[in-house]
Formats: sequence, C-alpha cells, structure tokens
Amino acid sequence: MTKNDLPTDQQYLKTLIRDLSLRLPKAIVSQQEKRASESVDELIMKGRIDPKDRQYYIDFNLAHINPETAFQGSALTSLKSRTLAYLAGEEAVFEVVPVGMLSIPEMNAFAIRTPRGGAAIALYSGLWLFLKIAFYALLAIMYRKTEYSIGAHHSNETYAANLYSVVNAMKSGSIIIMTTTGEHSIADCVGDGAWPEQMVAQNIQYALSFILLHEFGHIHHGHLDINLTRRMSAGKRDVDIYLTSHKQEFEADEFAVRRILLKGERNLVHNVLHMTSITMLFLLFDLCEDDNFPETLGTHPKSKRRLERVYTVCKDWCGESTWMQLQEATGYVEAVFEILKKHK
Repeated sequence: MTKNDLPTDQQYLKTLIRDLSLRLPKAIVSQQEKRASESVDELIMKGRIDPKDRQYYIDFNLAHINPETAFQGSALTSLKSRTLAYLAGEEAVFEVVPVGMLSIPEMNAFAIRTPRGGAAIALYSGLWLFLKIAFYALLAIMYRKTEYSIGAHHSNETYAANLYSVVNAMKSGSIIIMTTTGEHSIADCVGDGAWPEQMVAQNIQYALSFILLHEFGHIHHGHLDINLTRRMSAGKRDVDIYLTSHKQEFEADEFAVRRILLKGERNLVHNVLHMTSITMLFLLFDLCEDDNFPETLGTHPKSKRRLERVYTVCKDWCGESTWMQLQEATGYVEAVFEILKKHK
C-alpha cells in the first residue's frame, strides 16, 4: 500500500468520530438539540444574540453533548480561525493541520499520529462546558466589587461549589456534572440568564487558543517523533498519541505565549486579558492534579511549574516594566485561587 492509498489526515480524524462509542442515547441527544435551539432563539428575541450568530451558539451549547455535532462545528471553526490570527506569517504551516473535538477525557488536547505519519489535533469537547462554568465562577468572584460585576446574585461560596463540581468532573474523567448543589444551580453559569457574557466568552477563547497554540508549538519545534507514541483507546479503535518530554512541553508553552502576547506598553490591556486567562487555565488544571503523584511520572510538568515558566517568558518578551503591571493582574488571580482552596 502506497502513501496515497492511506486516508488523509483529515479523513483519518473524521473516522475517529464515527467510531467513538461515547455517545448518548438518540432520544437524549434530540432533546438536548431541541433545548439548545430554543434557548438560543429566546436570547435572539431578547436582543442578546445577533440572529446571524444563531448556529454558532447552538453548536457551542451542543459541544459537550453530541460529539458528532461538536466535532468540527462552527464553534471549533471559529476557534481555529482566531488562533491562526496569532500566527501572522506562519498560518500556512498550521491551517492544513486538521483539528477536531473528541469526547476522550484522558487529556485536554493531544496530537494524534495519522496513518501517513502526520499529525491531527484533538481537543476534548468537554473543555467548552468545563471552562464555561469555571471561568464564569472565577470571574464572578474576581470582579464582584467592580463595574464589570457578573453573577452578583450568588455568593463566593456558591461559585466555589460550582468550580469544584467542574474540578471533580475533570479529575474523574466525567462528561456529566452535578447540575445542582443544594440551592445553587450550575445553570446560573451556563443558562439563558448567564450566556452570552462577553467577558466569559473572551476568556474562554483566549484559554482555548493558548491550548491550540501549544499543540501547534509541538509541530513547530518538531517534537512529534514518529517513533515515540503510545496507544490510547478511542471508542472502538486505538489511536497513536505522540509523546513529548517535559522540556518539550515548556517549549510548546513558550511558543504559544510568544505569539499571544504583544510587545510594547501600549498593548498592556491586551496582555492583561490574555495573561489572566492563561493564569486561570493553569491554576484550574492545578486543582485537578494529584499532589501525591510524582511529577517525573507524569506526561506533563506540574501546572504550577508551567505557569512559572510562562511568567518568565512573559517578563522577557513583554519587558520588565510591562511585566510589573501584569503581575498585579496575575497576582490577583492567584489570590482568588487561594481563597477558593479554603472551600475545597
């Protein structure tokens, strides 16, 4: 069999979604699809969503429910387009790399070795839902006493409970989150009254773009060694996942940070928004890690160590004066997480 007889990288990625067994019963999927459409139409009637964006928000709502809908819907297309915008002059290298969302909770994102020896990138579809709840909760706490306040009708304890529902789901590899915690409902974070919150939406996009850029960084640095893969179950078939070292993970993080952040003090607001999102992302992952599990045995360095390296890159890339101002924003995020740990 010649290389031309093998499926293309895009074709191979598409076969994975057909083979995945992690699908809900059709009756439940139909019900979710109906509710997603109705809730978006309600928001259009209220003037909170532009009618032209209707399908985008329907896809977004379905991303964690129906893998086939989420696989390469408009939400993912938009994410890839936004991410490529950070790669001015380098887009051609990465725009041909197929990206899909798969319901495999083992990792948040990973590069799959394709039959032709290339790479396809898969993002865990549950990330959309997890970040939507977690970031809403975090931003509600962070901005409670400012003009940007959201979700002020609940206490910090409420949002801490919601956040830890996400953490527990991520740690257990679950795609189902407890929808209520006593009197508190996660629907407050993701329901009609909460979405779309522009601030939450932006932070989710920044965080997901960082994750996708990190995977592009592995490709850029030539980390995807054809001889270094491991098998991972994906429904009815196994797939080869590229292995990387801790050193390579740091290099991929640096690739992402250097393309997201902009030099010059005039770009301070841009950098603050992006570094806030990146900091929230790493500290959320930190909550999901087992402190007793040796870092040397893990596929990735500990999230706290990765974040420290990101800060070092940021200081070098943006300049010390800009970094001093960024420290205030990132320090505040870290302080919020310290408060949250008391509710663990």
